[in-house]
Amino acid sequence: METLLPVVFLAPLALALAGCQTNRTDLVSEAFPADQKAVEKTIREIFDAAQNRELDKLEAFHLRGPKFTKFDDAGEQTRQDDRAAIRAEREQLAGAAEFQASLHNLKVDVFGEVAVATLEPEFLVRTGEATFQGKDRSTFVLVKTDQGWKIAHEHHSPFRQNSRTP
Repeated sequence: METLLPVVFLAPLALALAGCQTNRTDLVSEAFPADQKAVEKTIREIFDAAQNRELDKLEAFHLRGPKFTKFDDAGEQTRQDDRAAIRAEREQLAGAAEFQASLHNLKVDVFGEVAVATLEPEFLVRTGEATFQGKDRSTFVLVKTDQGWKIAHEHHSPFRQNSRTP
């Protein structure tokens, strides 16, 4: 009887643990529709903040610290950390008399606490001397935090030859 006692208690525990393993979320196949909508909303808010030159709001979308990175086709061509990226965004937007952007082909894939958003923004930037317009390929990697979805990495590169007129 003493030898059966541990088996009687351990068998249900083993079955319960095995059941937990089969109920795991499939991070690759699961759509996470609520998070997907939240990330889409965040991406649109990021571009709205840039267009409206709400620099503090734009800055708040970035993950602060050593895990943030950015590659950009404007300004510094090297990998930027959070401070360099925010400084460059502030300089670029402050120097623009006008900034417009429209988002095309936004696709968001959520993998639990991480999301990848890809899109093709068209933009127009006017400075005192020139007008720059084009279309980029952009990728945002976002992480879910207590303060919402934050950009952990972003990468922008020209979709095709962008034009500049004096």
